[in-house]
Amino acid sequence: MLIKKREQQILKVGVLLPNSRQYPGAAGYFLNGMRLYFTVHENQFERGKAELLIEEVGVATESICIEKAHKLLSTDQAIILTGLIEPLIGVEVAKMTCMAGCPTMLSTLGEAAVPPDKITKNLYYNTLQYWQSYFYLGRYMAENTTKEFEIITSFYDCGYDPLRAFRMGIISAGGQIRNEIILKTENLEELNGEVKERIQFHDEYEYALILHPKLLNWFIKNFDGGLKNAVITPFSNYANGNKKFWAFPDWKNSSPNSTIFQRSCLEYFDEEANEFYLLGYQQGQLIYRALQSLNDPARDEQTILDTWSNFREDMVVAGASFDQGNHHLNFPLSIFYGAGMKDENLCIKESHHHFRPADGYEDIFNSRNAFTNPYMFY
Repeated sequence: MLIKKREQQILKVGVLLPNSRQYPGAAGYFLNGMRLYFTVHENQFERGKAELLIEEVGVATESICIEKAHKLLSTDQAIILTGLIEPLIGVEVAKMTCMAGCPTMLSTLGEAAVPPDKITKNLYYNTLQYWQSYFYLGRYMAENTTKEFEIITSFYDCGYDPLRAFRMGIISAGGQIRNEIILKTENLEELNGEVKERIQFHDEYEYALILHPKLLNWFIKNFDGGLKNAVITPFSNYANGNKKFWAFPDWKNSSPNSTIFQRSCLEYFDEEANEFYLLGYQQGQLIYRALQSLNDPARDEQTILDTWSNFREDMVVAGASFDQGNHHLNFPLSIFYGAGMKDENLCIKESHHHFRPADGYEDIFNSRNAFTNPYMFY
């Protein structure tokens, strides 16, 4: 039975969640991050309480995501659609939700660049700006060395648009990429043989390891003597004595918002915060603000979209707002230098507050090759 909006005592939020064989924890972290925000902050609004309606979408193909989204809107009467699905599939889902008049907020690490002209008026992205961070890191590295670069990557879930952006950053600053080695194996037992056969480390080159976290941790652990000042991705949990560069928003800062978030993860989940808890927590904040703004059911769609469009607020990372051109969440991006993510002597080398079209990254929106990776999860 359908219930008139004015008579509903529950504000229903639809959530699409993937199920990845290689990264089974990501969706759970994300969902718990959302729940955490609604726990730390009172779940009560003028029109009632929020309820998260969960739909699992398996490997999150376009057809499954659209089917599940349609159910959440038509049968369950969700007033907002959210979830953790590949950004370009999200574009197709949003075409349907736009016709249905449903504001849609999707989350992504920033593993895929979405052309701005593909984004419908009702679609917003909660993102950690992964590929944007690595464009700046590539440019920073090229501006601060005369060495040529060797990039080591893999067909095994490395995140292709951050890799493409890193290349573009190097080239935009006049740097040279000497070689790019694409590893074929995902088995750690076989990896040692392939690396010894194909890679020789030399001091005259700068190395960048744009790899899945499992492979990246293996590299750092087993080749610490040959990887001085290596570029890594921001998802490694292993440290050694050598210095490394990576880029990401500075979410592990000492601000009150970050402290509450990290402390709450320990309190409620008995484990440290990670990027997917963060994505979910940010998503919770953005949904919470939208629900706070609702008063007239006849204007729900426009009220929610206006709330997101005008969003200017400190989150776990300070200074968050939405880019009006591409509807992506933006905040300062930082370049880090240290022995590892938990290095007490970690140094923020540079921060970028705006990502500008003149920066030279436009080719990132050109058509992908056959190996574009839909899941940069760990």
